[in-house]
Amino acid sequence: MVVLSNPYIAGNPVRGETYFVGRTDILRDVLALFNDPQANAIVLFGQRRIGKTSILLELEQQLAESGAYLPVYFDLHDKSDLSLSEILYRLAEQVSRHVGGTVIDRAQFDKDGSFFRNDFLPAAVCPTSKRLIFLFDEFDVLDRPYKGQVGATFLPYMRRWIASICDVQFVLAMGRRPDELSPQTLTTFRQAQLRHVSLMDPSESLAIVRQSEQNHSLYWSDAGINRVFYWTQGHPYLTQLLCSEVWEMLYDEVPDQPPRATAEDVDLAVEGTLELGANAFQWIWNGLTPAEKVALSAMAGPGKSSMNRETLRSKLRYRGSGNFRRELEMAPENLVRRDLLRRSGNGYRFTIPLVQRWVTENKPFGRVRADLESLEPQAASLFKQGQAGLANGDLDSAEMLFRRALAINPNHVQARLLLGRIHLLRGNPAEAVGVIESAYGSDPDASREDLMAALLDLAESQTDIDDRWRTLSRAARLDPDRPLIREKQAAVMRGWAQLAEKKGQYEVALKIYEQLGDAAAVMSVRRKMFQQSLTARLPGFFRLSTKK
Repeated sequence: MVVLSNPYIAGNPVRGETYFVGRTDILRDVLALFNDPQANAIVLFGQRRIGKTSILLELEQQLAESGAYLPVYFDLHDKSDLSLSEILYRLAEQVSRHVGGTVIDRAQFDKDGSFFRNDFLPAAVCPTSKRLIFLFDEFDVLDRPYKGQVGATFLPYMRRWIASICDVQFVLAMGRRPDELSPQTLTTFRQAQLRHVSLMDPSESLAIVRQSEQNHSLYWSDAGINRVFYWTQGHPYLTQLLCSEVWEMLYDEVPDQPPRATAEDVDLAVEGTLELGANAFQWIWNGLTPAEKVALSAMAGPGKSSMNRETLRSKLRYRGSGNFRRELEMAPENLVRRDLLRRSGNGYRFTIPLVQRWVTENKPFGRVRADLESLEPQAASLFKQGQAGLANGDLDSAEMLFRRALAINPNHVQARLLLGRIHLLRGNPAEAVGVIESAYGSDPDASREDLMAALLDLAESQTDIDDRWRTLSRAARLDPDRPLIREKQAAVMRGWAQLAEKKGQYEVALKIYEQLGDAAAVMSVRRKMFQQSLTARLPGFFRLSTKK
């Protein structure tokens, strides 16, 4: 019986020469930037799971090994609710770890970022004689403006930085196309190069498939390799996922020697791959506009390979007027730019058959059209008017328009989110939570950050410590690893412990301090417990001792 490990990494970013393959053209373009004195920033953009994080981690490793650069990878995913001083402090911590610097003082980091730029960086980086490279991942999370978000301060800081600093360079990775960002965010990239991270070519995809041959756990027939490329078209995550499922399926039979994967094995593994990758497919779907969802669903269906423009236009024909109809007409070309459709003769076809299979099984055209064409043009018009009112600070008018849009289309997620933001701006976080939770039920990915912001604002406003804990627990369910939530929960626990101390409930206080890891507080409570015990056993002696 063969006992070997599955070499395919389906989910986590890959790094190192053993696992990272391909992307030589992108790595070349980024490395060339560092030799151009006129350029100091490049933006890598592409759909989720396309490999942007793996590229950043590989760059970090290659640049560090060269000895001439100081690369610092920094993930912005969970940093959107931090102040500018806090995010720069955490960035400084990351730099210090790379240069072996001493512990830095949080109090020195001011709200306008001058200490970080003018004092910390020169002291930390200049002695190394290396060029500092910041590798920012998930940069587009800053493009979600709401009260207290770091994007409101960090983006202007970055704009000034990119425009003026010559001895620091940036690689910024994001999951949206530049034209999908707000004008404020776009100005950050005005002087930056743009690089689309797309699908791998067949030779790069082949290197992923053959990973199992390097550890001699699974061999591939030529037909099997070709079949993998047919289903995934070089999408790195889907290639890893499909190969991993083939590997697991063949080892379910407990082979006596390393098996050989055939085209038939690959086809048999497709259904399991769709189940394993359900979240990834749903993320791709959630990132589409309503019109793009209708168009992609119209293209799907058993046995379909392509659809000409006239047939697709006829299927998408919409009797309404206004923006939604225009968006439907533009949707196929937008899907081409997203790498989800390709032009084929006088029409279009799916770029990735695995995605087509998922859409066919999970998003039938009739249901999608019925759901999404409920975004009536009138509702879309009201929503846009509300956006304009909000931008001009007219909260009353914006609220009225969003409510009218929701009366027509109760499923308009963006109208609910902006209505929630109005409540936040007015200092009504409880109402904001109620509105945004409705949007979260329809579209968790689009609503998560707004709901997190509303819950944190609500917790901040609550005077009852138990209510605050319950609110923070709701926020923790959205993102249990977010440092800010853990810090606020620790503060509540400390409040409980202090209240228990005042009431003489030392056992309760002791347990909480032990959970917090507060050694000084634990020692203080133990002393009080000893005193309490001694007083109970020798009350007269204790009174005499205290009188002396």
